[in-house]
Amino acid sequence: MFSSVKWSGALLASCLLAVTGCTPGTSGSGPTAVDGPAKSVIAPQSEDAAFAAQVQAVGFDSGTAAFAQLTKSTLEVDNGHTFVVRQAFANNASAATAYHLFASGGGVPGNPPKLTFTKAEDGLRYTFSYTIATNDLPADLRAQVLAGLPSQAPSQAQRDSAVAALIAPEGGLRLPADTTPSTIDVVVDGVISQANETGIDKAIETAKLDKTHAGTSWEAFKAGKKVWDAIEANELIADALTRINAARDCAANPTNPVTIKEYQENPGAKQKLLDQVDQEHDEVTANAMVAFLGMFTDTAGGLLKAAPWLGFITGPAVNYMKETLGSVINDRVRAAEQLVPKCEKASFSATGGGNEWSASGTICDLAKPFTLSGSGLTMKLTPSGSTGGQYTLSGNAAGVSWKGSGTYTVKRDRDGASGTLETIGTNTIDTPRGTYSGTAKATFALTRIDSCGG
Repeated sequence: MFSSVKWSGALLASCLLAVTGCTPGTSGSGPTAVDGPAKSVIAPQSEDAAFAAQVQAVGFDSGTAAFAQLTKSTLEVDNGHTFVVRQAFANNASAATAYHLFASGGGVPGNPPKLTFTKAEDGLRYTFSYTIATNDLPADLRAQVLAGLPSQAPSQAQRDSAVAALIAPEGGLRLPADTTPSTIDVVVDGVISQANETGIDKAIETAKLDKTHAGTSWEAFKAGKKVWDAIEANELIADALTRINAARDCAANPTNPVTIKEYQENPGAKQKLLDQVDQEHDEVTANAMVAFLGMFTDTAGGLLKAAPWLGFITGPAVNYMKETLGSVINDRVRAAEQLVPKCEKASFSATGGGNEWSASGTICDLAKPFTLSGSGLTMKLTPSGSTGGQYTLSGNAAGVSWKGSGTYTVKRDRDGASGTLETIGTNTIDTPRGTYSGTAKATFALTRIDSCGG
């Protein structure tokens, strides 16, 4: 379940300033609703190849574009200033995005939308706000929006309720019938949920996707990964997260003397830094997910074909997100890397073993492959980061052939100059009496060295 949403001060300043001091139950004169183009779209709308091409143009791979084609969208309209867009995804995920229009929020048309979010195991909750110029709306839509337009944003409780079940907020100040504000503010709340993971192995035929150009995300969708995890598999996002994860690894296992000293003097500094880097990581995912969802209300989306008016409301924010997704992601990467003092390359000697086997070796860089050998056996270790990875074992010892595989972890001491490397896996030996397998563990002591020949 979601924890309490942590709304940022920057967002509140732009989209909720008008809430403070409101007086529920008071309304202006004039009609609260007029007929117009803003109407619900109950029949689920599908996407086509043209939409998939637009998804790829933004920077997502063809696997995500194919997944988008399998998505169904609907629209619920309560009045000209309160509506909810919903998506049902092929992998059992769903999304609901509530839009609330109001006046006197103080926003400026053209300013970028400001996003904040809360991430949980089974979902992502987000909010953003932006402003549109009243005269940019077609006359019939403008009349429908202005009829009973609130002069303040709904309360947070009302906004939260609208995401679950569309109900226009009751009461609150409304503009007088003869008042036409020059701008209209929009505050958006959304939830992407996926409690269960469902694979979509057969959906590739439905999307008519060329398997040779499926992109890295398609395998994640097929395997039933959560929708936000599959979005992270897109090259644009994956490359960014790799760099952020490298910065986090450096923060978690520093080799820079300045960072090591800071951690020793301030016990809370390490966790604070890790939290800041994690925030940048999650912002990359959130920005990508919200841009992806926004496209269903804009561009060549099936919903927009059924409700053309929707683009006038959502377009200013969606267009910005599409055009700047790459630069926003790069900004988050740079912010993460600037948080962490650069790690110096650390080299270590390793000695140890398990049972009767002993081995040693030199590790020039914990983030690159290395070997440990002894007693006729060689262990090749391939890192997935500087804190661990996988290994394979091969060779001949005591007159028999050995092979094995497993994982290893590295634990660095606080001083950064020592630590341990532990392996666990399965070893198999071939003997004249047969083949035998069993669990194998080994431990190696790490000692920092000044130079490395590798």
